[in-house]
Amino acid sequence: MFFALQGQPVNFVDPRQWMSRNAITEEPAYLRLFASAKPSHKIRGESSTIYLFVPRAAEAIHRAVPNAKLVAILRQPVERAFSHYVMNRRDRKEPRGEFRDAFQEDDQRTTENWTYGLRYKSLGLYAPQVERYLKMFSRHQLLVFLYEDFLTAPRDMLGKIFDFLDVDTEFKPHLTARRNISGIPRWRWVFNVCRKLSRWNRVVGDYAWVNASITRLDQINLRRISLDPELKHELTLAYYKEDILTLQEMLNRDLSNWLS
Repeated sequence: MFFALQGQPVNFVDPRQWMSRNAITEEPAYLRLFASAKPSHKIRGESSTIYLFVPRAAEAIHRAVPNAKLVAILRQPVERAFSHYVMNRRDRKEPRGEFRDAFQEDDQRTTENWTYGLRYKSLGLYAPQVERYLKMFSRHQLLVFLYEDFLTAPRDMLGKIFDFLDVDTEFKPHLTARRNISGIPRWRWVFNVCRKLSRWNRVVGDYAWVNASITRLDQINLRRISLDPELKHELTLAYYKEDILTLQEMLNRDLSNWLS
């Protein structure tokens, strides 16, 4: 969604800093991220994959920006965990060679205070996470989609987001380029070169032809691995059934396909 908003009158922080891996905990430093905003930018915002999960985030956001508009996209929890795991394997962050082992270590990793980025099971328990935001913000400030919405009708979903943000609903984003492809690199040096090219391109202008070239190289170099359907079903019923049913009522969305 971040990339789809490019071209709208929106400021999503300086392109050299938005992918920073370092947490920013001081308000003045955080506000400096938006120093490049212009009067033509109707709104300012950022994207993060961790704010939904971190318990203190909803209260902190409300305290700083009580009128914020929030958008969340939720994926079937085991599929989300597996995609997250493959990405960490790709980036050499995940020590376990089997998804099941990494997934079932979640409680131990939490106890040992591992980074959120290496916890898979707990990040998919969405109901209490969404509930925290609903306690802090009114429902008209929170827009929640499913990953399936983006897969089946991306322009419809983005149109609703544009309307929600009060920006140009007729804007046609580029949706052809795939970003952040996951898989296990066949040649690590090719993967490293692609990441350096990607960072350089974001700084100098985010040229479409460079992104297309990187995507093509990634498609050749990254070996895709698939989630075993039986394992997905087993883990879903064992860890997420009650949470999915609660979330279904909370969002008034049919999530039965997440349980099948």
